[in-house]
Amino acid sequence: MIEKIKKEGKYLVMTLAGGKVAKYDLSSGATFGFKGGVVKGLQYQLGSVSVGRLLEHLSEVPTYVEFLKYVAQRTGARMHNRASLLFKELPRFAKYEQFFAMGLRFTAEYIPDNISIPKGCVRLLKEYDIQFSQSFLEFYTAHPNQTRDMLATAKECKQFTVQRWVTGLRQTSALGRDRINGFTYAHLLYFGYNPIALIKYLDRLLVDEEVETGSVLTEVFDYVNTVHQMADRWDRYPKWFLSTKHIADRNFSRFKEEYSEQLFAERVDTRFNMMIGDYVFSYPRTTADIKDEAGQQSHCVASYIDRVIDGTCDILFMRSRFDRTKSLVTIEWRKDHIEQAKGYQNRCPTEIEAEAIGMYTEKMIKRLSYPVVPDVDYDIVLDADVMDYDPNSFNMN
Repeated sequence: MIEKIKKEGKYLVMTLAGGKVAKYDLSSGATFGFKGGVVKGLQYQLGSVSVGRLLEHLSEVPTYVEFLKYVAQRTGARMHNRASLLFKELPRFAKYEQFFAMGLRFTAEYIPDNISIPKGCVRLLKEYDIQFSQSFLEFYTAHPNQTRDMLATAKECKQFTVQRWVTGLRQTSALGRDRINGFTYAHLLYFGYNPIALIKYLDRLLVDEEVETGSVLTEVFDYVNTVHQMADRWDRYPKWFLSTKHIADRNFSRFKEEYSEQLFAERVDTRFNMMIGDYVFSYPRTTADIKDEAGQQSHCVASYIDRVIDGTCDILFMRSRFDRTKSLVTIEWRKDHIEQAKGYQNRCPTEIEAEAIGMYTEKMIKRLSYPVVPDVDYDIVLDADVMDYDPNSFNMN
């Protein structure tokens, strides 16, 4: 029966019943019996002393207790519940003791022999009381500043906590499986997410949209993998995430469909191309243009491709003359009027946009009343400040 254990320098000194003393040399792994001589092991001295009893007596040295727990988990000593077996295995794991001495906590996972933990990584693990893992080390090594910023932000969150962030390091959706640890975070950072804004956004999804905690990261990950295939520009932090993702998934099914570009090209009507003040109105040239518009605007315009091809309607893009790649308003034109005009997530046009759309409608009704002149390239109106075009005079007024 152990009566007392204490750490004296490099030795663990164990006092047993009757005042008998046995020692374990922490630096060399040597064991010393009751008579002070070196012995092969402490099986005789410790007898049936359990691992739990041993750890209980070492409570005054918590960092070493954690080290012994780790060894017990790795070797099965705890399962066999024999302290003597634990001491027999300690020399194999002595190289890891330094990490526990730093105050780090480890799971029972394998720690590589050549492991090196940067000081900055150690500070974060201790500051946020995080168990060391290979996934944490790998992500920190690749993104040290982002790791620090994300943890500091998660600490202030309501639901996307530090522990939730740590769990996310090992969480990947189907596309990320079998890749590096922390793939999901690395993937989102690669696609332009700000580390601080990302954590705040994930927390908002948990609080305001009640996205399930276990799936919130995967939901955003899958959203990104959908929208970036449809458009170069897309909203990384949509206000209504679930509805936006639903629209994106629906648009993606359209995006994957093959359409006849020849039939679509026959419907392209450049007479709709016009510049009104600081805005450009243009007809899409390909079905891919409409798919891109759907991706940028997070609405269902991709479902209108068939309607354009069969002549039911025309789809037009309204954009700033200073940035013609960014979507502003998508317009559906039927016969001699605008059926609807919608911006991002089906928002209504602003007052200034509505004024320009009104002017455009008046001029288009006038233009469409002219006979078609096949040799006229109406695209030239996109390269000059033109308010109207008279095909009879070939002058821009």
